[in-house]
Amino acid sequence: MTGDSTLTCLYAEGAITDASGNTVSIVGTDGTVYVEGTSSYTITVDSYSASADFSGASEADSWSNHEVAKPEL
Repeated sequence: MTGDSTLTCLYAEGAITDASGNTVSIVGTDGTVYVEGTSSYTITVDSYSASADFSGASEADSWSNHEVAKPEL
C-alpha cells in the first residue's frame, strides 16, 4: 500500500495491515469508523462488511495453475 485509498465496496475477513504489520483504519464515506487502526493509512469505503458470502460463486482456480518461472537475468 502506498497511500490512502477510496473503494466502493470492501469485504475483509481479518485485519488489513501495512508493511510494518500495523492495522489499517477503515472508514465509511459517511464518517462511520469500521476499524480503528494503528497504521497511518486509511481506506475509505462506501460499503464495508467483515465477511463475504461466496455461496453462489464458482470455485476459483488454484494459484499454482497460473505460476510462471522467474526469468534469469
